[in-house]
Amino acid sequence: MTAFCGSHAGEFTILGVEPETETLIYRDQRDLQATAENQIYVLDEDGNRIRLSSDNFDHDGEQPMLLAMGGGNIYYLRNHDNRDGKHSLIVLGADMDGNTRHVGSITYVRDDIDGVDVSAQLVEDTLYVSYALVQGTGLFYSNGGVVAMNTAKDEAVDYIINQNSRHALCFAATHVSVDENGARTLHFSSAQGSGARYNWLEDNVQAMDLQTGSVTQSDLPLVRSGDYAVKDGSIVTLRGTDEEATVVVSAQALAQHGYHEFVGASDAQGGYELRLVDVMGDYAFIEITKTQRDSSEDLGWRYGYKRVSTSVYVTEIGTDELELLYEY
Repeated sequence: MTAFCGSHAGEFTILGVEPETETLIYRDQRDLQATAENQIYVLDEDGNRIRLSSDNFDHDGEQPMLLAMGGGNIYYLRNHDNRDGKHSLIVLGADMDGNTRHVGSITYVRDDIDGVDVSAQLVEDTLYVSYALVQGTGLFYSNGGVVAMNTAKDEAVDYIINQNSRHALCFAATHVSVDENGARTLHFSSAQGSGARYNWLEDNVQAMDLQTGSVTQSDLPLVRSGDYAVKDGSIVTLRGTDEEATVVVSAQALAQHGYHEFVGASDAQGGYELRLVDVMGDYAFIEITKTQRDSSEDLGWRYGYKRVSTSVYVTEIGTDELELLYEY
């Protein structure tokens, strides 16, 4: 195994590991200080360092977003402003030798838009990219869509949900599940008023059969693949193309440690906030912070809070046991 060590160890950000080739993907922080082009590298099992082509990067200095990895390739998102008032999200692919190619692009009108939230999921040769446009200082979703890109072909883009359709996205995270017969279902939400600052969505989730296009209600919580959600008091995560969420820690186990519920970002009095759930294989690291309302920190209509304490736990998924690592 190749490791970063010595005086430069803190100057690298690990982005992930490409599963088929077991190649480490990382960002070199020293390049951020030296050039506007933020460089991403691959490091193979023999310790060979390969810089991805600069075609992967915005020349405006904006960092590319890593979307997905698999099949010996990694997929990135690059932003591009068009002169006609439209904005393009350009998806690029790169193999482990640094060879890059254009996979597809998404174009939308930028009027009155303050940003865009993007998530992606790779299912075999198809990259599902969902995007939700955000507006205002509260960063609330306005609309968005979902596209399917065939990674084996160039510009093979299929709009599953158009941002101007009746099913236009109002939450960036989506999930594609695959049943035992290979049938795919897209789980999404077109509920109005979802805030971009929230990590998950429990209610108003819909399911679209990707073969027939029919839409029904779904009881699956929406969350980015590998991230976390709270469902009926339990911490859960979505893995791969599973049809059901995996329980990381049950509501009963959390209650034994005094965590009967978690508060949202708009709770008036504060309480216990679930700040981080980092799933690594069969283990998860969980950070819970207790907050208290502090009116001196208010900003306009936004409530202010102060941190009271933070506890960090580790659990082996399936044991339903929490081990306290440290608190401060």
